[in-house]
Amino acid sequence: MSEDAKDIRVEEVMRRLKEEIRGQRLRTAQTLPKAGPGNLEKARALQWVNPHLPIAWPNWPPGILPKLAALAKKVVRWLLRWYINPI
Repeated sequence: MSEDAKDIRVEEVMRRLKEEIRGQRLRTAQTLPKAGPGNLEKARALQWVNPHLPIAWPNWPPGILPKLAALAKKVVRWLLRWYINPI
């Protein structure tokens, strides 16, 4: 196959890919809801952080290393509760 034929094929493939990507972007843009100024406030109002979810309770993980990791997480959470609770 000559070099010119390879260039034509590559250019044709690239052109088709670009058209397909543009079409996909247009279809996606039509299906997405429009972002308004109130959407961010709505999302923030629905977010919820629970700093008191139990770690390794009621069932501790099997094995010594997972138990030590869970214990370390409990200690870190206890030490950082002054920072986590206001969130």
